[in-house]
Amino acid sequence: MILYVLHEFRGYSPIWGLLEYCLSALAERTILHQVIFVGLNIIILYSFFVVIIMVYQQIRLERQWNKVVQTQCDITLTNRLNKRYDFIDGRIVVIHRDSLLALTSGFFRPKIVLSSKLVQEFTEHEILAVLLHEYNHAQKFDPLRLLIIHLIKNSLPFVPILKKLAHYIMVWTEIEADQFAVSQMKSPYELACVLYKCSRSKQKRPIGVGFADDAINYRIQKLVQPKAKIKIPVLEIIPVVMSSILFVLLSIIIISGCS
Repeated sequence: MILYVLHEFRGYSPIWGLLEYCLSALAERTILHQVIFVGLNIIILYSFFVVIIMVYQQIRLERQWNKVVQTQCDITLTNRLNKRYDFIDGRIVVIHRDSLLALTSGFFRPKIVLSSKLVQEFTEHEILAVLLHEYNHAQKFDPLRLLIIHLIKNSLPFVPILKKLAHYIMVWTEIEADQFAVSQMKSPYELACVLYKCSRSKQKRPIGVGFADDAINYRIQKLVQPKAKIKIPVLEIIPVVMSSILFVLLSIIIISGCS
């Protein structure tokens, strides 16, 4: 019925195909055409301002966090750990804090921050497991990589699949760091003990890539069943369909604008 109406009133032939018809329709300088392009420009401006605001907020938060690290730094424990684990190149900082904390912070010069409680309560092998995990994050500049992922996800909220993809990437970033620690220690036992302790003591992380995070269940599953395939939901029907439709529409607009 729709094809018949289009054929009668607009001369549409089914042989053209839906895509070609959309291109020809958008190529006409109609009011709808102008509205679509104005809307597209609004989306671009929105995404640009979101990126600017998020970058500013991250820079401000990192400066505040660096001040906290400097004022609460435990010099004795910091020097001791840097001397004992010299392969980390002096990037370990221990701060006075009565909670379990281990994270990698810093976008261009990442450092590993541990809390004094973690150092006091964990065994030497458990501390090494934590450091190896965070060292892998630092070597791969994961704080910067995850910042870029968050920028893309939050600046394009109308693309639903990006949220799932961001979660998927973050989970595998943690799993890869775990696998690095296990490969260096030749055993998953210490890391599993650390994850168990951290799961019982959840607190909001300041800034950076934290050790205890939302991916902890997947990480424990991978340690317990290293050969098992981890299923992380990413390609759900609704987000994929909506994102595909949006991608097609934007492609049509761009192609018609260039023609």
